[in-house]
Amino acid sequence: IVGFPGETEEDFRRTLATCHAAGFMRIHVFPFSPRRGTPASGYVTQVAANEKKERCLRLAELEQQLARRYYQELVGKFLSVLVEARPASRPGFVLGTACRYVPVELPGTRNDVGELVEVQAERPLELGVSAVRRELSACRR
Repeated sequence: IVGFPGETEEDFRRTLATCHAAGFMRIHVFPFSPRRGTPASGYVTQVAANEKKERCLRLAELEQQLARRYYQELVGKFLSVLVEARPASRPGFVLGTACRYVPVELPGTRNDVGELVEVQAERPLELGVSAVRRELSACRR
């Protein structure tokens, strides 16, 4: 919650620092909105709407930076991916979610949907990573 009554700029900077230190990949950001009948709606130290909006944008920007950093750190790592859909933008590729809750784009077909596949993260994308399928050794087949 951004802009809870009484939140100072210093409080908000500490929130940013904490999120950065924790390395969150995702942050659910929303501004405080007073609800009639709740104690917080009557607090005199309400944060101005424009300030809440600006803080939400700053926190969302930090989230994007942290996500990109996380995706970059996955490059070269092996991941298990549940194939979930086929994106229209890249023929011959499917989308899935990795064991680390990261969107992954990998070569595949509609027949792969519902399968758990092993991949190696190859490069970061705006919203996840691109990966190549990992060939299983003969003893694991």
